[in-house]
Amino acid sequence: MRPRLLPGGRYALLVNRRDLQLWSLEHSTCVWVAEPPHTYNLRNCDTFDFELLQDGKVLIIAAGFSNPTSRSVYVYKFDFESRKGTCVFKCGIPYSSAPPQLMVRGKLVMSFVSRGNQINLFNWKKSEAVILDYHHVNPLMTLVEDHHIVTALRVGTSDIMLAAISVSSLDGKWTNVQIRNWTEWRHAVYSFSRENGAENRGVLCLKLPRGNGRHMMLELHSILGMHRMLGMHAFTPAWYPKTKTENTDTAEIFVAAYEILEDKTAYLVSYRVQLSRQKAVATSDIAWHLSLIAQDRAAMTTIPQPSLYGSVYNISNSGRMFSRIGPEVHCHQLFCKDQQPVGYGRIPSSARKENLQ
Repeated sequence: MRPRLLPGGRYALLVNRRDLQLWSLEHSTCVWVAEPPHTYNLRNCDTFDFELLQDGKVLIIAAGFSNPTSRSVYVYKFDFESRKGTCVFKCGIPYSSAPPQLMVRGKLVMSFVSRGNQINLFNWKKSEAVILDYHHVNPLMTLVEDHHIVTALRVGTSDIMLAAISVSSLDGKWTNVQIRNWTEWRHAVYSFSRENGAENRGVLCLKLPRGNGRHMMLELHSILGMHRMLGMHAFTPAWYPKTKTENTDTAEIFVAAYEILEDKTAYLVSYRVQLSRQKAVATSDIAWHLSLIAQDRAAMTTIPQPSLYGSVYNISNSGRMFSRIGPEVHCHQLFCKDQQPVGYGRIPSSARKENLQ
C-alpha cells in the first residue's frame, strides 16, 4: 500500500508491518501508531484515508483492519499539538476478500468494495451506519463530497454515469452500530437507468427540483466506446466567491478513464464535473446542479497501473495522476491533449523497503 503524504509535506501516513503509522518526514521518526483491534489476528491494516480539520491541527483517519474471515473499520482522531491519538469509532463490516475503498469527509466515512453493488456509510460522530444498495447498475467507484454520495456507475456495457445522492435523503434509515451489527443495518435502495439519467444523449445535466429532490444523475459520453475507470477526485475550490445576495457552494469532480481501440491505441479520457448549489437569501430556495464542464482525451504509451489492491489512483487538484510501474513513477495529466504520460521518475533503491507495504 502506498504511503499517503499529508498536505504541507511534513508528515506521511503509511502501513509498516501491518501497523498504521504517522511519520514525521522532517525528523524521520514515527510520531504515532494506531491502536489496533484487541483481537490480534484482526490487526492487519490494509486500507485507510484521512482528512485534516481545524486548520491542520487535527487529523481524522479512517482505517480498515482484516483477518481471513472478518473486517472492521476504525476512526482515529490525532491532535498535532498534544501528539496524541484516540479511537473515536469502531465497528465490524461485511467481509470481502479485497480491501474496501475508504473515504472520510467530515462526520462521514464511506466503505466500498469494487465490483460490489453496496456502499456502507457511517456517521462516526453518532455511531450510526446505513447500507446503500444499487440495483440494475454496476458501481465502479464512489466518493463523498459536499454532503453527497457521488458514484460512477456502469449502465449496460458502454456507458459510465455519475450519480449524486443527497445524504439528507437517508434521514430515518440510519442504524446504531453499538446496538446492532451489520447484518441488521437498514438499507436504502436505488435503481438507475439511462432514462432516469438523461432524457436523451444530448442532455448532460439533471437538476434537482428547487427545495426538494433526492438524487440526480449525469450521463458521461465520449466518442469512444466502453470506458474502464481509473479514478475520481473531488475537492472544494477556494476561488469561488460568495456574495451578499447569493450563497454558492461548488465542488469540482475529476473523473479519469481509459479506452483501448481495435488498433490497440490507448487513450486517457478525462472529465471535469461540477456539483454546485445556489441558495437565494431572499427566498431560501436551493438548486443543485451536476454539470459537465470539460472533457478531453489523449493518446497513451502506458496505461496507469493499480496498486496492489486496486485502490483509487491519487489525482491531485491540478489534475495530475501518479501511478507506480515497477521502480518508476509515471505522471499522467488530465485535461491535456499531449501524449501520456507527461513525466517519469525513478524510485531510489534505498527507498524501496521490503517492510513498507
